Amino acid sequence: MGNIISKIGFASLFSFFVFIVSLPLFIFIDPSAPIIYLDSTITFPLGGMLFFISLIFIRSGKKLLKREGLYEACEKSLRVLFDWAPLPILLFIYENFKARIHLFNHKDFTPYLIEFDRTLFGTDLSIYLQKVVSPILTDVMAFFYAIYFAIPFICLWIFYIKGMEREFRLSSAMLVLCFYIGFLGYVLVPMKPPWAYLDGAFTKKLHGIFLHNTFDSFYKRHNPSAEWGAFPSLHVGVSTLGLLISYRFKGMIGRGRALFCILLPFVIGLWVSTIYLRHHWFIDIVAGWIVAIIAYEMGNYLEKGWEKVLKKVGLR
Repeated sequence: MGNIISKIGFASLFSFFVFIVSLPLFIFIDPSAPIIYLDSTITFPLGGMLFFISLIFIRSGKKLLKREGLYEACEKSLRVLFDWAPLPILLFIYENFKARIHLFNHKDFTPYLIEFDRTLFGTDLSIYLQKVVSPILTDVMAFFYAIYFAIPFICLWIFYIKGMEREFRLSSAMLVLCFYIGFLGYVLVPMKPPWAYLDGAFTKKLHGIFLHNTFDSFYKRHNPSAEWGAFPSLHVGVSTLGLLISYRFKGMIGRGRALFCILLPFVIGLWVSTIYLRHHWFIDIVAGWIVAIIAYEMGNYLEKGWEKVLKKVGLR
């Protein structure tokens, strides 16, 4: 067990604490609202957990017939659970927290913050982009918007497959902090997205061939309070963080920063999609960039601090 504890990163420790505090808080705030335990985005980390645990038992093979082999496989599986648990936990909190945003703060900051966009561009970018709206482009934008969580998740998968445990724990800490800092933004600065605030100002409706129509109906059906989750843009924050991670750690795939170069066009497409699909204002994007940078620096600092604590008590 000591070996398992020595491998626990800051992200796991912090996430378990937040989960224990948040679950009764959600029930207390709104007892009538259902608790969302499973959502499509949660399948990413759960799938990762199941994949690596299955791999452990497959590789163990005949060793499982002996007590030592079975114990070793179970210990490794437990480590996988501890490593990946922060991700389904933060997504669980994200979905339930977002559905209750309106209960924390009733003030609407939209009229004040959109002046940043209008001062900078002289118009609302979502309205301006109506000039290029088309079903094909709308589906392309819907694809970019949907892959936001996959971008940092790809980095985590590569680290785990390659056995880069320290890099995995460090990146997990950054990702967890990125989400929780974003949650604070939702509470402190409630803001409506363009599709809710400028509903009557759009002259062209967004229609795709297939993807956008499917994703949009799913999104609005499963996010009843999505109209209050604009600031900051966590789609931008999380994808930016994935870029920062892929830039920092060279050789994740191929040589140099190959993964960064592969991800860059997808991330830029995602940033554009947040405006095109009317989910965010430009100020939300700027806030998302800032959140990513803060999470990157804080995650680096806190994970290293946690490592020092474990070394002091002789667990690492």
